[in-house]
Amino acid sequence: MLESKVFKYLLSLALTIGNLCCHFYINVVSMLNLHIVTEGRKGISKIVIAHKENPVFLKRPFTTFFTEFIAKSININIEIAFILFNYMLIFINGLLIYKLTYIIFKNHKTAIISIILFHSTFSVLFSFFPPIYTYDEPLQYFLIFLSLIYLTQEKWTLFILSFSLSIICRESSLILIPGIFIIAQLPKQKKILLLSIPVLFYSTFLILYSKTYEINNELKNDFTSRLQYLKHNFQNYKYTLETITSFYLISILPIYCIIISKLKTSINTIKKIKIAFIITLLINSIIVLATTKSREARLFVLPLFFIWPTLSNIIYIEIKHLSNCKINLNTFAIFSILSVLNFYISYYVYETTIGKKNENYFNEYLFCLNTILILHYSFVYSQKIKKIR
Repeated sequence: MLESKVFKYLLSLALTIGNLCCHFYINVVSMLNLHIVTEGRKGISKIVIAHKENPVFLKRPFTTFFTEFIAKSININIEIAFILFNYMLIFINGLLIYKLTYIIFKNHKTAIISIILFHSTFSVLFSFFPPIYTYDEPLQYFLIFLSLIYLTQEKWTLFILSFSLSIICRESSLILIPGIFIIAQLPKQKKILLLSIPVLFYSTFLILYSKTYEINNELKNDFTSRLQYLKHNFQNYKYTLETITSFYLISILPIYCIIISKLKTSINTIKKIKIAFIITLLINSIIVLATTKSREARLFVLPLFFIWPTLSNIIYIEIKHLSNCKINLNTFAIFSILSVLNFYISYYVYETTIGKKNENYFNEYLFCLNTILILHYSFVYSQKIKKIR
């Protein structure tokens, strides 16, 4: 079944449906069920209107346009159209990351793992929960995945087109430029030209769009007002804890896997991918912490586009390695001690600044993520102790 050509479609579809069900489960509060749990208040329709009226959101027109187009075309309300459009993209994105991973590693099992990694990423699994508030990201991810696929296939015109559209979708795609510059298989001068075109394309779009809708002043005010967010993100213990945890939930797995990776660093492509990830992680983290509300964990995701395929390969290698390891007293002792600490931190220390614990699955996710890391660490560390003895 795993080797079947249709398995990737079934897997991405099953994980997409599971994601959707999470947002409608009893007692949870999300953007998708807000109109139900708040007795008729229109959740998504209100958000769509805000994206049409707020100048900051107005410059990102694609998601709003396609949502309204679907609603009018098949005569459904805006809430259903929004869900249909975004979950179609989430499903497709699972298939695109499969294709990207397969192009790089030529391994079906590694590519299957990449689908699971994508769908189980914190801000994808809980896309529409407060305070993640996903809106344009599924379409942005779709366009970025296309860009990276075309980049690896050296289809430069299609890369320029898809990457330019991803920047219009959300200007944060610009953060990927240094990483793309590192991994692109081109001479330096051609790389500069290749990446200058999307920037020029977006600049032209923004100038024309802001003049058409007369939002120049609003955009300038938004830019200056964002400089206060660093203070906002660390204003007290609760906000500081949430900021650190938001970064941790998105970034700890790739950081941990790179540290423990047994991949041969002599492979030039892998080295470039790791460097691209690390540089993008640093740039993106600084920008998110200094200019946005960092509790919106989706903002930390961009660096993962470089590392997701490699990460799935690292995990595949580690699974094969650990299958030969045996549980001993040291493994059990380390796992037990760290699990107690994990339980305390996940359920009694971590909390968000918005919403209640029983309205989402964030604490459970943190606990499961830590459990996976602890389990691996327990095996690896206990094996080291055994070798020393």
